[in-house]
Amino acid sequence: MATPGILEIDDAHRRRGVLEVITMRGWRRSMTWNLTGLNWTPTSPRIPTAQAALGYAMVGLGCIVGDFSHSFGDQMHFRFIKYARRHAADLVAALGNTVPGLTLEPKVMPDGTQGVYLTVNDWGKLRPTAISLHMMQQAALWDTNNPFARVSKTERELFIKHVGSEAFFEELRLRGGKIDLGRWMAQWNADAEAFRARTSAHRLYV
Repeated sequence: MATPGILEIDDAHRRRGVLEVITMRGWRRSMTWNLTGLNWTPTSPRIPTAQAALGYAMVGLGCIVGDFSHSFGDQMHFRFIKYARRHAADLVAALGNTVPGLTLEPKVMPDGTQGVYLTVNDWGKLRPTAISLHMMQQAALWDTNNPFARVSKTERELFIKHVGSEAFFEELRLRGGKIDLGRWMAQWNADAEAFRARTSAHRLYV
């Protein structure tokens, strides 16, 4: 069961349950997957590696609406992003300096497809999902018809379900590339800090 599902269990059922916590020896919060020495088990065909799992967190949301895509054939899942009719240099110019800790490496594939590969250069500064928010804004800037204003009811519901904010979608729909992204990110960063402070006493690991 996913964490949200556990949180939704009512108190009566929770009191009857037994939770056994199995400690992990030698693990620290500062560790990245490659430092654990563990073997990766693919969680789906599109997430065959730990690199793809990180990429999913980074760009998955940014590819729901608009012309961004996140792989090249069956390679570089969620780490190689491209945009229809745009060159690698366009992506670097638009997104290259938007997210601290992230580098966009230009790539031209054998068939001429151009895009960028996402590489982490500073784990301490990286906010993984931030690049998706900038991709959403950029998709609305590059498409003068605003893709967020043209989605179907199903696509709208899917976006809101994944991103978690109807108000954010509505601002994208109404304002497109003029969305006040800085305000949204500041609000969400403040919410995240408040959550970390509120739950710090309950962490199992430091």
